[in-house]
Amino acid sequence: MNSSSKHTYLYVSEDKTTWKKLFDIKDYPDQGNDPEQLETTTLSDTAHTYIEGLEANESKEFTLNYDLESYKSITELKGKEISVCLSFGENGELGQFVCTGYLTVGFIGKGVNEVREMKVTLTPTSQFELHEEIITVS
Repeated sequence: MNSSSKHTYLYVSEDKTTWKKLFDIKDYPDQGNDPEQLETTTLSDTAHTYIEGLEANESKEFTLNYDLESYKSITELKGKEISVCLSFGENGELGQFVCTGYLTVGFIGKGVNEVREMKVTLTPTSQFELHEEIITVS
């Protein structure tokens, strides 16, 4: 079943029980991490050979429109390890993916006749995993 990106939300929780939406996102980053390739080639091989190494778990960037209240809400979380939920569908019925990490916020440079935007960066301490129970937002 195909679906559009309409009704995609980012929720946060400090205690993994109470979830809230701090802001509306404009986009979200690619998910999934390719493992490093560890080369095992020897001089008797006719082609390079590899084995699977660790998966990279790099920071994730989300874009949102600037507003002062959202900026303040995000900066209040700086330095706190929180849970983050990327939710697909109006009520999460298309999947909800949860990880933990740290949020930081910065501004995206702009020019004439452009909308002010912020970049929220998630530095993950775990990988996004499918959350089986629907998370409700307060």
